[in-house]
Amino acid sequence: ADRELLPEQAAYIGRAAIFNAVWAMKGETSEAGRQEYTTCVTRQLTASHQAINALLAENVFDMIYIPGGVYGSTGLWNDCIRSGGGRVASFDSGGYGTLMLAADGVAAQLQDIPRAFALLKSTRDYGNEKRMAIEMALAEIGKRRAGTDKFASQMTAKTQAGIHFDFANGVLIALNSSWDSAALGLHAIFDNSAQWIVDTTRWLLDSTDAHVIIRQHPAERLEIARTSDDYRKLLADNFGSHARVHFIAAADPVNSYDLLQAVSTVIVYTSTIGVEAAILGKTVITPSKSYYSSLGFVWKAGSREEYFSHISAALSGNRQVSQDMKEDALCCYYLAQNCNWVFSPFNPEGFPDWSSFDLQKLYELETVQQVLLSLQENIPFAFLKHQVNVRQQRETAKQSA
Repeated sequence: ADRELLPEQAAYIGRAAIFNAVWAMKGETSEAGRQEYTTCVTRQLTASHQAINALLAENVFDMIYIPGGVYGSTGLWNDCIRSGGGRVASFDSGGYGTLMLAADGVAAQLQDIPRAFALLKSTRDYGNEKRMAIEMALAEIGKRRAGTDKFASQMTAKTQAGIHFDFANGVLIALNSSWDSAALGLHAIFDNSAQWIVDTTRWLLDSTDAHVIIRQHPAERLEIARTSDDYRKLLADNFGSHARVHFIAAADPVNSYDLLQAVSTVIVYTSTIGVEAAILGKTVITPSKSYYSSLGFVWKAGSREEYFSHISAALSGNRQVSQDMKEDALCCYYLAQNCNWVFSPFNPEGFPDWSSFDLQKLYELETVQQVLLSLQENIPFAFLKHQVNVRQQRETAKQSA
């Protein structure tokens, strides 16, 4: 018989239904069909919750390995297992034939990176390993800025008619795709991204003389990342054609790094550009629970008051980025971008290929061995990859000696 849900269980199912609706609608602002979808998925999630709880009541698991961890019923698995003290590992498709992995957490949200960051900083030869990490990070940033990195997410053109990079006191608000599992459920202060964008812009217009540059995530120009959110309309509906509000769409030929050079302060949700901005010495403020929000090189806010106080202080020049903070940001970037992607034929998109492999040969692949070690020993894959990089660097040094 169905059991009545506890209030916290009902609340989580409600949150999971919202996340699923945003994911299915490819955005959070489209209302067409939302209520019908939410009602349907709530029924499905409630049934899934009962089945998951029944399984966990009869079995004890040291770890459960799930796809995603946010959308579908996977978020409920995450919640139910963690509430009992269990470990949840997850995987996701990284696109382009890659695998995303977290030995403990949501893979798409890079929730293993803070542990990898701590492990890196605790190594006995941290000074030399940090230098290697920084060198590799800078090389990767150069590729990303040029649009020649493995994902080519950035526009390579510098400007277009009507856009001028002269915002000396400008604030860049760098957006995520609201429906992407990398961003779902990480708001700590605001209810959703639309509220965050509007409330932040309004406060800046009312309380400062700063220009506000809202940059849509450039990947949303690609078919794989299309969104139903119309940010231009959202801003026009709230602020009209305000002279200090500048919206830059995903398809506009503007490289985000040129914007970083032109502003004094960067406000982010979970985007990687927050790490890159700190590397460039920009003051970065976030109201989210992103993987890098507590690593010490950005200013994280736990309340609206603290959030707007950070912005005010930044615009007054009272939030300076130290050299140590820049180096920490580089190490974080290195772990997330150089080490965390699993380039292997054994990936979610590659099933038609690897399913025809000899099982023993598939098992013996180095990347598969690293994945298994990460899961079995609860070691962030990024740190295992870092150890491989260190070994390769030492072998190269010996050969050239």
